Amino acid sequence: MATETGALWLRESLVETGDPADGGYEVSAMAREQGFDMAANSANPIPRSRWAWHPASAKGGLHLDVELSCADRAAHCHPVWTRAPRATWLVLPDWEALCARRSEAFPEADLDLDTGALSVPEAVGAIPDTLGARPHG
Repeated sequence: MATETGALWLRESLVETGDPADGGYEVSAMAREQGFDMAANSANPIPRSRWAWHPASAKGGLHLDVELSCADRAAHCHPVWTRAPRATWLVLPDWEALCARRSEAFPEADLDLDTGALSVPEAVGAIPDTLGARPHG
């Protein structure tokens, strides 16, 4: 999405780092104050962490909650089994640890994309379509 729109991409993962003191919301808010569009990619398995993004995006007038799911278990597992950490100090969880994490339903998501059924371009294309169908502000 960031590549398609020219927005800054913030890849933040509270779940992977286990760090409850997330600065991603503040970084996003500061970037919005400076006039940058933001595309944030974050694992937010509970409502409290999801709603924390809203004040940052409110400054720009647009916010879209997108839930990514994957009905194809093999496709879902593959990135977990094959990925490498972006930082040498980061220890990534294995499949069992990810499955054991607390995750709550996200019925208020504006868009739910099944990454096992959609290609990356198809998923990215659904986002502006959804934004265009919503009132702005």
